[in-house]
Amino acid sequence: GETRRLVDRQKNALGKLERLWERLGGLLRRIALERDHCYATINGVRLRYRLRGEEKENCPCVVITPGGRAGGIDFPSFKKLEIELVRAGFLVLTWDRRNCGLSEINYDYREGYARPQQDAQDLHELLCTLNILKPILVGQSAGGRMTLAYCQMFPNEAKGIILKNMTGGNYAAKNLTKQYFSGALAIAKSKGMTYIEQEPFYYKLLSKGSKEYCELRRRQLYFTDVHVFRRALQNSKKFIYRATDPVLGFSDSMLAEMKIQSLLIYDRPTSDGMHTEGVMEGLSRSLDAPLVQEAYTIASCYERIML
Repeated sequence: GETRRLVDRQKNALGKLERLWERLGGLLRRIALERDHCYATINGVRLRYRLRGEEKENCPCVVITPGGRAGGIDFPSFKKLEIELVRAGFLVLTWDRRNCGLSEINYDYREGYARPQQDAQDLHELLCTLNILKPILVGQSAGGRMTLAYCQMFPNEAKGIILKNMTGGNYAAKNLTKQYFSGALAIAKSKGMTYIEQEPFYYKLLSKGSKEYCELRRRQLYFTDVHVFRRALQNSKKFIYRATDPVLGFSDSMLAEMKIQSLLIYDRPTSDGMHTEGVMEGLSRSLDAPLVQEAYTIASCYERIML
């Protein structure tokens, strides 16, 4: 009996030690992850970014901006491209746009700016802060709209652009308006900012990061002036509807004025009715740019975009 009790105590002690070791490993992994990025205060907002690789002469930095609102640093479908570029010796910048990922929340856009324009302004200032000149900009969906806005606002400052799976057409405009603007605008108008978290997008956004950081961003959202918030969303909605073809926000004539080396990629296995091959074909004609239907590789992206 005494021997059995001793064995049981040893097993319990080993079990506790194993669980403690697992928790310690998880903590160390989280610390390593948190150190794998930096913050810069840009236009009054702390933006999270990650800079990997080495800066080399005659080798431009590649800036990756995905779509959605999950943030650029942790976006899964671009990690392969980032890893390939770094292994090939390139400097790669990934970043979380404001109100995305783990960057801070701030809807006080510049006067008259919509979301793509404010994101482009933020990126421009971030690149200046990091002393990065003539980058290649890679953008997908909303990140692609920001990329086009950047080229429109800062002509000749990018060496080239790569656009992937862009949105266009009335169906896309209606769906994105419903997803990002309509519900939040209605809640802000009728109930005020303290109820915005009821919207699924904001609930998910405010759940990211440590408990303290979640609370910080919750306060940033709650104390946003409701008129500032509504103006930012209304301007962003107008931006989408200023043109729906070939892509949201940009007409044929706007795109034709952008004289920049471009590559387009469409690699969705199925269409959702918003990110379609037809949209990319129309964009290809407007930009006079090649459209490829393949996954990211160094050969398929970099060699095509370099002059």
